[in-house]
Amino acid sequence: MKVKSTLKEIITGILPVVIMITILQFTITPVDIELYIRFLWSTVFVIVGLFLFLLGIEYGFEQAGESIGKAVVKSGKLRWILFVTILLGFGVTMLEPDVQVFSKQAEFMIESVNAFQFQAVIAVGVGLFIGLAFLRIFLKIKMRYIILLGYILAFILIPFCSIDLSSAAFDAGGATTGALTVPFMLSLAIGISSMISKDKNTSNSFGIIGIASLGPILSILIMGVITR
Repeated sequence: MKVKSTLKEIITGILPVVIMITILQFTITPVDIELYIRFLWSTVFVIVGLFLFLLGIEYGFEQAGESIGKAVVKSGKLRWILFVTILLGFGVTMLEPDVQVFSKQAEFMIESVNAFQFQAVIAVGVGLFIGLAFLRIFLKIKMRYIILLGYILAFILIPFCSIDLSSAAFDAGGATTGALTVPFMLSLAIGISSMISKDKNTSNSFGIIGIASLGPILSILIMGVITR
């Protein structure tokens, strides 16, 4: 049963962390007992929250992503496919909890950063490169060329960007590979790939996230160059 397996995965993932912190609490790094009790209570909330979150993704987001992917290909128009994928890439990234947390941390650490604007720039980068990733499938462009050119451009931009933003740019690429963005985009890719591949081969759905993670790196670097 998926409910039981999901709950088991969450508990087995969090329990080692709780055990490790508990050992440290009563050995070499004790903290205030009230703080430790709050940690234990928060662990319960994290388990419940993750359980509901992952169930929602599995029963709703993933199926919706695949269905949307199939439906948009049936339109037969490449421009609509690109428009929908870019729009969804932007929207899902704006909702991604990892991106929201990272943007707030960036605002706290970097004086020139506004959290909402930073988050929007990341989302624009993801949206555009999600579109590029799907365009690659239709044009049969090898992924390594896009990855290579993307990182070459990133390293060209780094000297013209502040150290703080150039560092944050590469962290932004990792922040976009969160629990909300990845399942939805992979499901969308599977839906599109299964419709455009004559043999129903969905291997083209792989590499989408790798290309998409380039987007925020370049978009933040470009923002850094403009605002420097």
